[in-house]
Amino acid sequence: VPNENDVLRVRVKSTGIEEAIFYFDKKEYRVVDVGGQRSERRKWMHCFDGITAVLFCASLSEYDLPLREDPRVNRLDEALRVFSEVTNQTIFEKKAIIFFLNKTDLLREKLPLVPLQQYQPEYQCPADMDINTKDGVEEHFKSATEFIKNLFLSQINPERNMDTVYVHLTCALDTENVEHVITAVRVRLLNDILEDLGYGS
Repeated sequence: VPNENDVLRVRVKSTGIEEAIFYFDKKEYRVVDVGGQRSERRKWMHCFDGITAVLFCASLSEYDLPLREDPRVNRLDEALRVFSEVTNQTIFEKKAIIFFLNKTDLLREKLPLVPLQQYQPEYQCPADMDINTKDGVEEHFKSATEFIKNLFLSQINPERNMDTVYVHLTCALDTENVEHVITAVRVRLLNDILEDLGYGS
């Protein structure tokens, strides 16, 4: 019988457009997954009427991997391109962008083995950092995470109000982390709805 850990590790490929409706504190939430593969992207645009926010998920740990659909393309580079394409759409100018940088656990494991600067030459590892110590590993992780986060944020039109962009570091296997993030997102969405109705601060 699968346990909770088994369920958390299941990977289901996103294909097509899938809609999920769930209830939290007696409120209905509707999430539309438009699929991340290249072949699915042409189907996106008609899903965006009447949305409250855009949720965008990207992996922190795939900076060294090729795209499945095109091995010549780096996955991080492709994610940056799609992020730019989505966040700079005119219809999203006044919508919240809730950005999940996922797989923090895998990034921690990978950094000592696969240098980020080998794939992103602009990244400079702190010179005085000792990656053989616990503090050094954590400092390296924070430095790399900040670099990748800023790569994505630099794709956004500088004229956009960045107060509507929210970044969360996530690990899908860490249920406490996910619960905290979901609560924060829920509060943000409710605040945005109230502001749209004229009850905001």
